[in-house]
Amino acid sequence: MNKQLQQWLAGLGWVVTAAGAQAASISAVSPQGEVARVRQVVVKFDTPIVAMGDVRTAAPVVVQCDNQQVLSDARGRWTGLKEWVLDFAEDLPPGVRCTLTKVASLKDAAGQPVASAAKYSFGTGGPSVMNV
Repeated sequence: MNKQLQQWLAGLGWVVTAAGAQAASISAVSPQGEVARVRQVVVKFDTPIVAMGDVRTAAPVVVQCDNQQVLSDARGRWTGLKEWVLDFAEDLPPGVRCTLTKVASLKDAAGQPVASAAKYSFGTGGPSVMNV
């Protein structure tokens, strides 16, 4: 094999290895910032986090709200390989602030650590007029 072809193949191997070594990450969290009506939190990933069909996998984030009562009936679940949702029993009332913290030991389905911001937050703002 000539030297130029060897160098090209070596470079190609490095590119493939580097592409495969990218860390999994959280690609989207909704809601964020101030949002008037919140009924669900959605956390999306760019690579599979759970194995196919394994809905028992623990939550990827810890959710804390200043009104802990809103979490008492909330239910978290995996809706796919790359998406986790938290459903609140009702729309959150005005004035609630919540923070989502990524579980430090979170790994993707291949066993690689998940990179992301440490925390995400949202709030439902102040009171609003519902009827006049």
